[in-house]
Amino acid sequence: MKKIFLITVLAILTLTGFTQTVTNNFENGNWHYYSNLCWGIGVNNEYEKFSTDVVGGGFNGTKVCQTDNLGHTNTCRLESPWINLATGNIEFDHAVPSKDGNRKLTVYLVKEDNSKTKKFEFTYTDSKSKHASISNNETGIRKIRWEWTGNDGNSRGQLDNIVIPGVNASDPSNDCKPMAPIIDADGDGVPDAQDEYPNDKYRAYDNYYPATGFGTIAFEDNWPAYGDYDLNDLVMGYKFKIVSNAQHNVVEIFNTMLLRANGAGMENGFGYQLPGVNPTSIRSVTGTGDQTGYTIGANGTETDNSKATIILFDRSHRYMNEWNTQLGVAPVPAYQFDVFLEFMKNGVPGAGGAITVANLNIAQWNPFLVSNGQRGREIHLPNYLPTDLADVTLFGTSNDDTRIGHYYKSKTNLPWALDIYGQFDYPAEHMDISLTYLHFGQWVETSGSQYKDWWSNTDSGYRDDTKIY
Repeated sequence: MKKIFLITVLAILTLTGFTQTVTNNFENGNWHYYSNLCWGIGVNNEYEKFSTDVVGGGFNGTKVCQTDNLGHTNTCRLESPWINLATGNIEFDHAVPSKDGNRKLTVYLVKEDNSKTKKFEFTYTDSKSKHASISNNETGIRKIRWEWTGNDGNSRGQLDNIVIPGVNASDPSNDCKPMAPIIDADGDGVPDAQDEYPNDKYRAYDNYYPATGFGTIAFEDNWPAYGDYDLNDLVMGYKFKIVSNAQHNVVEIFNTMLLRANGAGMENGFGYQLPGVNPTSIRSVTGTGDQTGYTIGANGTETDNSKATIILFDRSHRYMNEWNTQLGVAPVPAYQFDVFLEFMKNGVPGAGGAITVANLNIAQWNPFLVSNGQRGREIHLPNYLPTDLADVTLFGTSNDDTRIGHYYKSKTNLPWALDIYGQFDYPAEHMDISLTYLHFGQWVETSGSQYKDWWSNTDSGYRDDTKIY
C-alpha cells in the first residue's frame, strides 16, 4: 500500500483549489510532494512504472515534470489524481529538449476499471515546446495519463502548466482512491446528504426555534400597573420552523402557536414583530385568527409598522371559553394556530428583498399582548421595543419605569411578560408569581444572574406547588 504522508488542507487547496479546474505547475516541491497529493509520479523502484521526476530549469525556465532517459526507459508516465471530470479543454505545455531518437507522447483518459481512451498523440520532430489543448466531452471519475515512449538517444520528455476541467476526487487518506461522489440531485450546490430538500432547488435547510418542543410566553395584562401579578392572563406556547435555501435566505416559516391559558376578564389580543424583517419582504401570511379592529395589508402583515408585524388574534376568549387558570376547574385543550409566512416563491423574494436566516434572528422575535382591545396598549418582554403603534404616553405611569434602555420593567426590574425556553407551569389565578416561584424575585433583582433555574427546578424551596395550575 502506498505510504500516505500528512498533507495540510492548505497545501491541497493550493494545488487543486477544489474549484472547477485541477491544475499543476510543479512549482511547489519535489516529486514526493505531488505523489502525496495523489499524482502518479516517482523515480525510485516503488514508482518505477512512472519514471518521472520534478526538476528545475525546464524548457520554460521553471520547474517541470521530467521523464527518465527515454533511450534507457522505453515508457514513462505521469498521472493526475482521480478527478470528477467536467467537459472542457485539457491543457498543458510539453517538449523534448535536446531531442534525439524517436519520442512520442500519448494522453489517455483512464476509468476506475483501468480501461482507457486515447485523447491525444504527438510525435516529436524538434526540441521546441508546444501547447496542447484537448477538447473533452467525457464526465465522471477519471485520471489523465501522459505516456511517453521512445528508443535510442538520451533525451527526456517534459510537461508543465496542466489545467484539467473538474474537481479533485482523490482521497489521500485512503491510498488515493476516489472519494465517494457528491450527489446534488437538485443542483442547488448543497450535497444531498446535507440537504433537507434534495429534490427541491428552492429549499435546502430547516432551522427550529426552540430546537425541540415549545417555548412559552406568559403575560400580565394590567400594565402599566402590577395587577394581581400572576402572569397567566395570556399564556402562549410557540415554535418556529424556518426553511431556507442554499444561500441561507428564508423561504418560509411554519409557526405553531398554542393558546394555553387566558386568565383574564379583559379581551386581549396577541401579535409579534420580526425586528429584522421589512414588511414587504413577506409575500403572504396565512393561518392567523380573527383580526377585527386591526388594519392588515394585502400580504397579511399589519400596516403602519416599519417592521414586519403579525397579528395572531384580536380576542383570546374567541378561542378558549375556559380560563385554564382556576384551581379545581378542569383544563380544556390548548387552541392551536398554524401560521405560515411565505418569504420566497420559486426563488423570488418579496418586494422588500431576501432575508437571511441571520438577519431574521428568530430568537429575537418580539411577541406582545394588546390589552383589552386597545391597540396602543402593548405589553412586551422586558427591554424589547414597542411597535410603531404603541401608545408611548403610558410609559412611566403607574408601576412602569420604561425609559431608553429599560423597557417594560418596573423600578425594581419586575417584568410584565416572560419568555420561557420550554414548558412553563404557570401560576393559578390570583397567585402572585413571586409567591409561587420562591426565587423569582432574586432572579429579577439580579437581572437574571442568579437562580436561572427558578422556573424549572423542582427541589424543595423553589416553588409552592399549591399555587401552580
